[in-house]
Amino acid sequence: MGEKKAASTAAFKVILLGANGSGKTSIVRRYVDRAFSLKTATTVKPQFAIKDEEVSVPPRQGAAPAESTVVTLQLWDVEPNQVHSVGNVFYRGASGVVVVLDVTKRDALQSARKWLADARSVYAQLPAEEQPSYLVIANKCDLTFLREVPVESVRRFAETERVSLYETSALRGPHLSTAFRGLASSMYYSRLMREEIVMPPSDSIQHAPSLAVCSFVA
Repeated sequence: MGEKKAASTAAFKVILLGANGSGKTSIVRRYVDRAFSLKTATTVKPQFAIKDEEVSVPPRQGAAPAESTVVTLQLWDVEPNQVHSVGNVFYRGASGVVVVLDVTKRDALQSARKWLADARSVYAQLPAEEQPSYLVIANKCDLTFLREVPVESVRRFAETERVSLYETSALRGPHLSTAFRGLASSMYYSRLMREEIVMPPSDSIQHAPSLAVCSFVA
């Protein structure tokens, strides 16, 4: 018999935002199924996927820390033009926001900045401890001959927006597991802090955004 799978201790809704063709659906498929298809069509109907992720557990007040725990990510993806029409349902209850951009498009950072601003405005009325965690994924970094967004511009964007940003390729998947694991850890820490189980960690991902660029262009 195989090793028994650990039960999930928490579930988090994560929404994906980004322009048509940025590769949101392919990113989800690579992360969840470790697969890729060149025939992926434009998302028309809302897509939903689930992925369990193991995260480290910070020290708890009055108790010895566990090494890790399993949380469930509920990934929501809709066609960009439908985001506003289903906005309340789509945004409601999200603990994580992932913005996907395509580095082969010259206006990708401008588009990503708009998606981030839109999401932040939706959650602006929430208290700080209930704000979602943000992650930006710069997709298609393996297409070096088509790249229109320089690595340095990506770095400046991450610094200016104070958001964790990982370059990846849905085809090959570098940094993708690390990116989502970091997001899962951030959301889990936030929940524990809201429940006053732990104190805010000094090296929290929310205070020190991460950045990783593709080895294809580094």
